[in-house]
Amino acid sequence: MRVAVDPAELPRHRGGRFLCPRCGEGVNFGRFAEVEGQRLCLTCASPELRYWELAGPQA
Repeated sequence: MRVAVDPAELPRHRGGRFLCPRCGEGVNFGRFAEVEGQRLCLTCASPELRYWELAGPQA
């Protein structure tokens, strides 16, 4: 039997990584969306799905 497995599903796989230009979050394994020519993390790409909010500047 053979099973096709995406390399990102394998342990220790190192995919591409970049920082979201809007929030600075590290993005791995192609978990991004392109919006107006920018690669954004999924939270910044779809803010209506965000379950958190920024706390603001730290004192």
